[in-house]
Amino acid sequence: MAYSGDVMTGAPAALRELDDLVVRKLAVGPMTNNAYLLTCRATGAQLLIDAADDAAGLAGLIRAGSPAGRLDLVLTTHRHADHQQGLAPVVAATGATTAAGAEDAAGIAVPTVRTLRDGDVLALGNLTLEVVALRGHTPVIYEASGALGGNLIPGGAPSFKDDDHALIAWYEATLADVGVEIHYQAAVTPEMIELSPADDVIVATGSLPRVFTLPGDLPVLVAAEVLAGNVDPGHQTVIIGGGLVGCELALHLVEQGVKVTIVEQTDEILEISGPLCTANHDMLRDLIPFKGIEAVTSARALSTTETGVVVVVDGLEREIPAESVILSVGYLRNADLYEAVRGSAKELHLLGDAREVSNIMYAIWDAFEVASNL
Repeated sequence: MAYSGDVMTGAPAALRELDDLVVRKLAVGPMTNNAYLLTCRATGAQLLIDAADDAAGLAGLIRAGSPAGRLDLVLTTHRHADHQQGLAPVVAATGATTAAGAEDAAGIAVPTVRTLRDGDVLALGNLTLEVVALRGHTPVIYEASGALGGNLIPGGAPSFKDDDHALIAWYEATLADVGVEIHYQAAVTPEMIELSPADDVIVATGSLPRVFTLPGDLPVLVAAEVLAGNVDPGHQTVIIGGGLVGCELALHLVEQGVKVTIVEQTDEILEISGPLCTANHDMLRDLIPFKGIEAVTSARALSTTETGVVVVVDGLEREIPAESVILSVGYLRNADLYEAVRGSAKELHLLGDAREVSNIMYAIWDAFEVASNL
């Protein structure tokens, strides 16, 4: 079978045979990390690259190249936790010498015997291998709140949006698996950025809800706070703003037994909203009347009284009974930190809602583009 290099965890190692060298490639662990075994044909000397996980699987890989289990050297390409979980048992079983890049050695749990730099040469039996040092990344996350997720947390509150919270859970688990350092309750200041040893600074500070004052007696709440369960809108409420968040919030509150009226300034609900596929748009538009939610369009809220919200529709004023008003009139990008450090000597990157308010899909694409080009 021709060597393709495609391997999956649990599958046999791929084999590539050259004139002087045999290369075996095995995928290990839940992160499907690649481990490579290089065997000198003439002498039987062996080098293992990245003892990432699955010590038993790696032992089998080593014996495939040497029935006696010979391993001369094990090289760790970088310090990330998912690339060294099998290192200690492999070294203990084989007595192999350890090697790693000089800048990564301190972050590897097993002591590194030989530190490597760009241009160094490794001997493997009759073969010589040249070290090429590539710039890697050791990300550190600073989160101002006590949890990851940002606007996904309130956004995922409705029962029909639980995939948002599942996505947060996946990120939390994946970041833990690869050993990314996270600092919570750690709001970053311009001074912290200037003093940081980081080569690149990625600013992903998200967006903040638009708010305005409404004269009168009723409490004026913000959609995100209601979705998060931090404030109680009462038994009946008026949501100002019939965009995506406003409509989803209305459906969420109706499920909890709250009577909801949407007040929208344009001619139709969902007319001004973020990128939304046609199927979701049409479903939300149809669910609003189906769930008994009144949508008052071409309307503007003027004030509140003790018993409701005064709106003007086609030049005529009417009062909508309510115990609260909830603002759902969009978001503003939160780029203050980026603007404060824009003249820094650091390599700065702005992404997600902090760059342009959109949705989670676009934020993920944005992050991918930034990370791919570091």
